[in-house]
Amino acid sequence: MIAIGFGMGGDCPIDGVVLHLRSCRDWARETAGTDHVIGVFSVDRTAHRIVLSTVESALDVPGVLLRPDQLLAARDSVITQSQLSLDHYGVGSVAEAAALIGAGPGSRLLGPRWVRDNGTFAAAIASEGAQ
Repeated sequence: MIAIGFGMGGDCPIDGVVLHLRSCRDWARETAGTDHVIGVFSVDRTAHRIVLSTVESALDVPGVLLRPDQLLAARDSVITQSQLSLDHYGVGSVAEAAALIGAGPGSRLLGPRWVRDNGTFAAAIASEGAQ
């Protein structure tokens, strides 16, 4: 099972987010060898709430908003160390942390986050045996 995470700046266009989430999902499916996407995960911000309502219908997967403190559980597992993300959320990458939290305990990133159009995108795969 795959979880997709994203983060974004205020001026990231919704159409661009959907396009890049779709690309990230397709890449993750091919890389992980599974079609099962658990959902799209991000930190709870007003801009992300607006995007997730569009993403849920465009990608036909649930969107889940996480409290900023929930991201801290993945602090030691993210690959990227963005100073801006560290200053705001205490983790090096919102996208990577959100994907890891979404995929559950023991999950792993499929690679470092992507940066596109002022958004960040990452994918994690659940550990074997996760439901």
